[in-house]
Amino acid sequence: MLSPPRSLPVTWPSAPKFRLRLFALVLLLAFSALPLAAQTWNLVWSSEFNGPAGAAPNAAKWAYETGNNNGWGNQEQEYYCPPSDNTAPCSTADPNIYLDGSGHLVIQAMHTASGVWTSGRMKTQGLFTTQYGRIEARMQLPTGPGLWPAFWMLGADITTAGWPACGELDIMENVPPLGPGVVQASVHAPNFNTGNPYNLPTGETVSNGFHVYGVIWSPNLIQYYVDSPANVFATVTPSATGGWPFNASSASPNPFFLLLNLAVGGSWPGAPNASTPSPAAMLVDYVRVYAPSPVPAPAISGAGFSVSAGASGSTTLTLTGQSATTGKVALACANAPAGATCSIAPNVVDFSTASTATATLSLATTANSSLPPLGGSRGAPRAWAELLACALAVALALGIFRARATCRRPPPWAVAAALLALALTLASCGGSASPVPATPAPSGGTPAGNYSLTVTAYTVSGATSTASISATVN
Repeated sequence: MLSPPRSLPVTWPSAPKFRLRLFALVLLLAFSALPLAAQTWNLVWSSEFNGPAGAAPNAAKWAYETGNNNGWGNQEQEYYCPPSDNTAPCSTADPNIYLDGSGHLVIQAMHTASGVWTSGRMKTQGLFTTQYGRIEARMQLPTGPGLWPAFWMLGADITTAGWPACGELDIMENVPPLGPGVVQASVHAPNFNTGNPYNLPTGETVSNGFHVYGVIWSPNLIQYYVDSPANVFATVTPSATGGWPFNASSASPNPFFLLLNLAVGGSWPGAPNASTPSPAAMLVDYVRVYAPSPVPAPAISGAGFSVSAGASGSTTLTLTGQSATTGKVALACANAPAGATCSIAPNVVDFSTASTATATLSLATTANSSLPPLGGSRGAPRAWAELLACALAVALALGIFRARATCRRPPPWAVAAALLALALTLASCGGSASPVPATPAPSGGTPAGNYSLTVTAYTVSGATSTASISATVN
């Protein structure tokens, strides 16, 4: 043990100070060992609806629809009125959209004296869009025949791509067929439609209190929740057969804008009647958009595997290097060979309580269902024709020989012709006398060979990691 230089005085901290410093050092080491990849959320946009009673929402954040637009594709009955519209059936004296002065937005549907239902539909189109993130609203909803409150999103390219190519995310919808204690979240895209109902806790309804309705939107993954992002009730991932306009790319970033509306009537909620409340008010406490903090994607590893054409094979993937609070990570595979498909199950792994996860990568191949060519160098149709000719020639020859054995003498020319046909046909069946070039193997099956499947992991913050897994098709 080395001693300090004699020229320097040696002093030691007093016992209390020493214990305090030792405790601080232990805390520092403990916190430095904690994972640094925990998922957090940062507020990037919000509308809090604070303002005087009767005021319109912030014009810098919200735009409005006007009219009925042929029922909006759903046979709806309402006529939408912006806050400033004073043309019948709209009235600025009794607006459909306004602030209540207590921090709430009010969207109300009313049955006017002229027999027209008016209501409100507002959107951030042209003012704000988001690409991924956590989007939520705190709301209290009206109920009654024909009422259809909704909080949803549309792709900003709807003006060029149209619907459903633009994509639609319905964060919250409630209609009478669902009941007052059930909401639904949906995804709409080309050849892809899902409806995911959620039952509120026992005794609660959409109208007897406020609830938070939200979505966590990230690459290849949409998660719907109620009241807390930890309470995810529906997880939606891409389908092999449907379109998926919800992923950003350099060629098509396609951010989405937000919508709030209270529809009346239509093919889903049904028609209003005398018992439908008027006015029927939807209250919105706030709408907020959060961006995720960056978290790294997990490392992916897995052994190569072999599979016979026409069969399926698999290997286990191991994902490591995550924080136990990272959350869900979506998985996808690509570069399957012709006539084969690759898949991962589960295609979403959860790092909410663990720092490692596993999944199974599978490759399903197809066999060649066509008959192979006969005769060495011929295609299958010609080979089968020649085989039939061989059989006929042999039958003819046997018939001649049998006739001779029974003293039924065939004409000499028939015997010579049969022998010549037999000789030529047998030579042709052997394959050596045909000048026909080789026919390629029929298509449709998975060709034998070594392939590299690409596995990609996507975190909620958009970080990705990839791995190449070898697959041999025999």
